[in-house]
Amino acid sequence: MRIAPIVNQLAAYLPFFTDKFTDTLDIISASQSEGIATIETSTPHGLVVGSTFVATGIVPLIPVNNLTLINTDQVIVRTLLDNGLVSTYDFKTNKPKNVAPPNLYIQDVIEPAYNGEFPIVDVPNRFAAIYQLPTAPVLPPTASGNLLRYAANGYVGLKTVTNVIDTTTFEYAIDSNQPETTTNTGLIHTKARISGVVDLTRAEDSYTRQGSDQYWLFVTQNDSFASKDRNTLNDGLTTIKSTVDYRQRLIDSINVFVFVPTSEQLSARAAIDALEDIKIALFKTLVRFKAPIEYDAQSSFQLFFDSVNTVGYTTAYVVQQFIFQGDYDITYYDTFDSGLYSPFRDITASSLINGENYLWSSNLDVDPDF
Repeated sequence: MRIAPIVNQLAAYLPFFTDKFTDTLDIISASQSEGIATIETSTPHGLVVGSTFVATGIVPLIPVNNLTLINTDQVIVRTLLDNGLVSTYDFKTNKPKNVAPPNLYIQDVIEPAYNGEFPIVDVPNRFAAIYQLPTAPVLPPTASGNLLRYAANGYVGLKTVTNVIDTTTFEYAIDSNQPETTTNTGLIHTKARISGVVDLTRAEDSYTRQGSDQYWLFVTQNDSFASKDRNTLNDGLTTIKSTVDYRQRLIDSINVFVFVPTSEQLSARAAIDALEDIKIALFKTLVRFKAPIEYDAQSSFQLFFDSVNTVGYTTAYVVQQFIFQGDYDITYYDTFDSGLYSPFRDITASSLINGENYLWSSNLDVDPDF
């Protein structure tokens, strides 16, 4: 398993779940026009054209096209853009319906009773939703307001700067069908402290050279193993099969070493608690991620969590090792083909029957390089 795809996955998605491994900038304005998003930050961003970053927490505003009061205390809200809602999941809280009722978030309606967070009753389609008011309103609604779309959108994710306007404002490309306005909130994540190294020793050396006052994450390869065949009565790895029936299962794993500073802690208890939150963020980033491989039988395999343990502690930092693994098959076409190395490239035989006379002949096409 290559390290680079794992590092790239962590750099692109881990900032959605923790800001421990990046520098962050507060967004004070975010909008788009004709596929160009314009971002203003509260402090100088330090970016140049071509810089990459991860944007999170930007919430587009979906203009409300129509509001209709039904059943005295329920409201149908219609939009011309995709509302990003489903009746089984709350994108703001990242909770399914069986954990917490999904809510709809609406603001800027002239009548205050229709603004706020409300349970979703139904989502008939991508442009309509029904939400529940706590009590029957006095006034009917007017066709105004904005839905807050917490679902995935084109503003967020791994992006590249296309233009720098000034020290606090820059631009990047997004889909032109995204809403033009947002809640003007969110974060810009830069300078990811995520890397790949050969082993823990090199990771510690890299970490201490840069100081020990920040969170860092290092990815290393782990050992590969052949899966044991439980159908055999001995210690064999697998029952050998010939030709195209050959198949052997391998188990690959990676280490994710997380360094947490502890110089201001007496016993590192706060660091251990922080690592528990990081574990959840790693699950959301790596578990079920399809790591690319290059084998005949498959081009990727899913990662799963294996174990976690503390592997180092000094007064300056603590290190935890997270192990993720996945399995895949090597097949006949991934193995040695003896036919490629035969001196005979072709053997042909023929027979001729002419009355009572039989003529047999053969031809050997010999590779002159042997």
